[in-house]
Amino acid sequence: MGVIYARVARRHGWRGSASALDHRFHAVLARRGGAGSKAAWRTFVTEVFDGPVGPGFFDDLFDTFSGPDVWQVFPDVRPTLARLRRQGIQLGVVSNWDARLFGTLNGLRLSRWFDFVLASGVIGVAKPHRGIFREALKRAGVSAGEALHVGDSLEEDARGPRRVGMVGVWLHRGAEARTPYELPGNVPGLLVRTPYELLGNVPGLVVRRGRPSWPTGHSGRPATDVPVIRSLTELLP
Repeated sequence: MGVIYARVARRHGWRGSASALDHRFHAVLARRGGAGSKAAWRTFVTEVFDGPVGPGFFDDLFDTFSGPDVWQVFPDVRPTLARLRRQGIQLGVVSNWDARLFGTLNGLRLSRWFDFVLASGVIGVAKPHRGIFREALKRAGVSAGEALHVGDSLEEDARGPRRVGMVGVWLHRGAEARTPYELPGNVPGLLVRTPYELLGNVPGLVVRRGRPSWPTGHSGRPATDVPVIRSLTELLP
């Protein structure tokens, strides 16, 4: 991310280090989370650069991230989405982003896979707040026990949905193996290294007394007489 920020900033006379900028970006992101409006993004970017860069810079940067060219879709995403659709699983996007999300998904040719898209800047509430997950359940027309949320943030995408009774799966591509992680109250969640690990498991991934488990292999016991998961509310990396 720092490389892109630096490239745009240099067009406006900035002469700093891209690697240092990347470090500051992630530090600000960890402290503040994402932003849901253009004004909030302006504040975010100003903090990353520790002050304004120059006239026109922010609008240039904001527009840069409106198109598909600066985004990379992991190679396992489209095959996973296609397979989940063939399984009859409803799919949606729940993102801490603004109205640019819709055009970005169209530009990346991802929109066709999803039944609904929720951008926090549009609906006025962001992950990990309960409200955005409740809205996702409403759009999907399912109960919390029938929904699975996957994302790359432990707090926003795994712990957040758990607060409304959904299963939260942490997509952690750097993890060594698929293992449980602890949620508040010593309740285990699930961790996957790639969306491929969901294939064949989503329809049977269940919640038993608040404890998620894989149908076979992961918990060591087959799952029987349990609710079927039929809504996956986020799969974008």
